[in-house]
Amino acid sequence: MSETTKAGLSQAWEIGWADPSKRYPQARAALQLLTQARASVAAGFGVSPGQVAFLPGTADAAMGLAVRAAVAKVSVMSGQSGPVRVVVSDVEELGVLRAMDALVQHPPQGIPIKLERAGVDATGQVEVSRIVTQTRPGPAVVVMQSANGELGTRQPISRLRAALPDCALVLDARHELGRAPLPLQATLTVGRASTWGGPPALAVLISQDEQKLRGSDNPTDGWLGIEPVNPPVPLIAAASLALEAALPQAEAEDQHARKLTKSLQDQVTAAVSDVSVLGHPTERLGYIIMFSFLYVAADELVDQLARRGWAVASGSACTSDTERPLHVLVAISALTHGNLRVSLPPSTSQAQIDAFATDLIAIVTQIRAAAQL
Repeated sequence: MSETTKAGLSQAWEIGWADPSKRYPQARAALQLLTQARASVAAGFGVSPGQVAFLPGTADAAMGLAVRAAVAKVSVMSGQSGPVRVVVSDVEELGVLRAMDALVQHPPQGIPIKLERAGVDATGQVEVSRIVTQTRPGPAVVVMQSANGELGTRQPISRLRAALPDCALVLDARHELGRAPLPLQATLTVGRASTWGGPPALAVLISQDEQKLRGSDNPTDGWLGIEPVNPPVPLIAAASLALEAALPQAEAEDQHARKLTKSLQDQVTAAVSDVSVLGHPTERLGYIIMFSFLYVAADELVDQLARRGWAVASGSACTSDTERPLHVLVAISALTHGNLRVSLPPSTSQAQIDAFATDLIAIVTQIRAAAQL
């Protein structure tokens, strides 16, 4: 978070600590702060305040609630008693995939679910025509990320929406919303405040309309029927301040990040053999790039970079509780070792990219030399 956002969060704790659903003076002050923050976020995304809900916790949890709400809504609107098809791609966040499995076991309001998994091509993109087929016969809900957080690959959301204008689309935009230009075309869009420089543990949900949602058998009575009655007002206020600062610079920052990742790619591929860049070459996030190095152990690469002060991630380890390779790499049939994911914060400079490239090239060379390759 920026210093301005941190200061705003500190001030918001002083004003917005009370339960905004109550009637005492401090609660009314909290409600006023919440109302102002909601209006600010809504204006930033070009929607009405009644279309914006805030959800404490992870984006995975918010996606689970959003999908349950969408399933309940399409089931009622269809007037049918049969199953609702839920189509989800193989490269969604692992937490979302687990939530979809749980949805089948514990569906909202007892609605039967038919879960369909959609494969991707070697760049990580879905095939729109295949998803159209998988949604039939309806009713159906398509669960899709706007862009993959490992590969950076953007999904063809506009083409998907054009092909399925009447289908419910739940969009996971946690890696893009507020940081890069993104048309709001989905039935429900989920974002993450920390992506645009806001506080952690806060998700935002944007609905296509102001109609109340009912995503569980015991829904809350909060905003849109999905927001808690007593939301974390200080976090929401800080998120709105961060968004106000981020949005005017989002397009320029996106273009700047693209130049930096292109520079990093050019430097590394020119100096290192047997390296490839995963993901789509053009339809991608500007600030994420994933390298795949042959003859290099990813954990050793990450550790050596950390010793030089660089915080990066490997796509070769899926989660802390399993040694299985990242499901995204499996889905695109990529090598599941020697992968390095680089994500650039908005403040990254060309000088930092040059320094990182120098260290990365040296470390890869050293690792291979030690292995006598």
